[in-house]
Amino acid sequence: MPNLVAAYWVECVSGSPDPVVERTKGSGALQGMKAQALEMALIAVAYLVTYLLTFYLWMPVQNLFLEPGLALASLIFLPHGVRVLSVFLVGARSIPPLLIVGIIVPFLMGYPAYLAGVAGALCAYLAFKIFLLAGYRVEPRAQLISQWRSLMLIAFVAAVINGLAIPAILLAESFTEAEVTPLILMFVIGDTLGAFVFFALLAAGGRTYQWLHGRLSD
Repeated sequence: MPNLVAAYWVECVSGSPDPVVERTKGSGALQGMKAQALEMALIAVAYLVTYLLTFYLWMPVQNLFLEPGLALASLIFLPHGVRVLSVFLVGARSIPPLLIVGIIVPFLMGYPAYLAGVAGALCAYLAFKIFLLAGYRVEPRAQLISQWRSLMLIAFVAAVINGLAIPAILLAESFTEAEVTPLILMFVIGDTLGAFVFFALLAAGGRTYQWLHGRLSD
């Protein structure tokens, strides 16, 4: 109530800024900045963890059964699920952390054509924009699991965008067409399956948490 009175006095009577109101506004802005910083940090950590799981846990096993020329692509690329989910939840604000992690991590790992991380950071956002232009809006709701079909469809479109963009970058990095062509399908399959596995793990984790919470509450 005192803040409301102060705001009324500043606007209608004094014509000068009131320190109480200005401090309240400043506090709200600071809280918003902290929330966005935490949001970006969580996206970056999730993207980093799924990258590490894919590169160090899954791909060594996968490459035991693939030809050396296909070793650049993962048949289950978990970070794609993080891309789709983060854009779904916070929109364009997800791009900076995806971009930073998507470039720096492959570079540190010695992955060739690490600038392909740019395509990865933008593909999910572009897919959502395509659906929006087509009149199909997917927005966050309380029941996230109920929207997994829509998210998987968007994940597939994003995978196609990424699967076409990365080979173009690889060609620019002096890879040959014969080396790049087989990778296109690999990238599309890997991103799509990666998103599916990511959402499945997310759903399983949510159900496990609910079950444990229910057991502990009894």
